[in-house]
Amino acid sequence: MRFEFLSSTPPSPTEGSGTWVAIDGVLRGLQRLGHAARLRPITTRTGFHTFDRWRYNRAVVSDPPDADVVIGVDLDGYRWASRRPPGVGYAVMLKGIIADELRNEGGLVRALLTVQARWERVNVRLAERVIVPSRYSAGVAHEVYDVPRERLGPSRSTSRSGAAASPRRHAGARGRRPFSASRACTRASAWTSCCEPARACEAESRACASAS
Repeated sequence: MRFEFLSSTPPSPTEGSGTWVAIDGVLRGLQRLGHAARLRPITTRTGFHTFDRWRYNRAVVSDPPDADVVIGVDLDGYRWASRRPPGVGYAVMLKGIIADELRNEGGLVRALLTVQARWERVNVRLAERVIVPSRYSAGVAHEVYDVPRERLGPSRSTSRSGAAASPRRHAGARGRRPFSASRACTRASAWTSCCEPARACEAESRACASAS
């Protein structure tokens, strides 16, 4: 099965933080499961992130993905999703819910995040499945984007533990076993405190695979 991930988040742990670490882990996990998985990275940046994300998504429309399943990360894919050809699966993987994040912002930052949240809302509504890393994220996505609960897929590690916290809150907890299918996830965690719990990377890989 061929997977293509869409993400305008910078593809490095230093700039892309926990989002990039998680994407890298899921890509490697899918490859370990026998799938072909690739990322379409952002290639041109102006320093105005909201504009860069809009331009990235416009480019996806003009040069559509060539894959059996497309995974949009956060808002990315929102312009292409409504034009998705028959037979191509589409899922959205939420690493941070923008409509939730903007609650703590003000001024221009809040205004720009509000625009991005509108795009993200469109994206999740067009997806067949929305993959989230925790019960907390599932609840917020349902609340702010009105995503039906049956289309939300929290990671198995969180479902087992019953934890309601965001993965960012407990990412630094000691004693967690590294995800063996992705050493990159462990290595990159040294660069950022936002690394996803290792088992969540594995669960999200399998959730992406099930979207096919």
